[in-house]
Amino acid sequence: MSDFQRLQSGLLIRQDFRKSVRNVFFDTGYPEFPFSTYGGTIFVVYFDKKCYAITCRHVLKDFEWIQVAIANKRGGRWLAGVDSVISASSPQADAVDSEILDVAILELSNTAGLSFFSDNLYIIDVNTVSRSQFGDALSIYGSLKANSFFSNDAMRPVYVLIHGVDFPESSHDFTLRCARANVTNPEIKDLVGLSGSPVYNMSRSSLSGMVVRAGIKDCIATFWYIDIYDIMQLLCAGHRGEADLKYNKGVIFVSRSVLGCG
Repeated sequence: MSDFQRLQSGLLIRQDFRKSVRNVFFDTGYPEFPFSTYGGTIFVVYFDKKCYAITCRHVLKDFEWIQVAIANKRGGRWLAGVDSVISASSPQADAVDSEILDVAILELSNTAGLSFFSDNLYIIDVNTVSRSQFGDALSIYGSLKANSFFSNDAMRPVYVLIHGVDFPESSHDFTLRCARANVTNPEIKDLVGLSGSPVYNMSRSSLSGMVVRAGIKDCIATFWYIDIYDIMQLLCAGHRGEADLKYNKGVIFVSRSVLGCG
């Protein structure tokens, strides 16, 4: 399901957002059980000559970001270093209690660039992202925890692609949008693990957000996802090294935690 997209520079590219996706797992430091996960999805993007990985802060639980393992591709053997983590804090106005506080943007080391990931990432450009409108056709792609298998010598995450539509569900959180989908696959009993999944807008051939929570009842899946507009505000501010971000949805402090592991 690759789409052709023309970058702002005029270059015509073809990319499949699914190739940017990984399951979230962490290096435990224990040889007998080297990797572990609580579930979750992360996706790799390229923005203004720099690679980042985007996910939800809540997938971390009791791990540290320095332990996150981001492979050069799904099933890849090479892991990217993480230099720092960009997140929001000290919200004001409409940003108070909003899900923008759950966004984690991992700045990857300079050794993890385009040549490291090849086309296993998503290029972010003014022409490859767009905000959804009610009724837009959406695709969500991520890793389901219940259907995946993890042991001390094997990791076999299961990925799922779910098609839905942007749905006019009201929320007190102005950073959130809602999507609904019919899920008829009997093997999908819950949606645990889809936090951090990218939301791709099929109607506009562009990235439109990231899932923060999801649930399923009577074969109807409901996804709450952060508007790409808000993610881009945080990404741009962190990329420029700004400490404060004021925009039309509120005020936040942009925090950069340096890990020093790149």
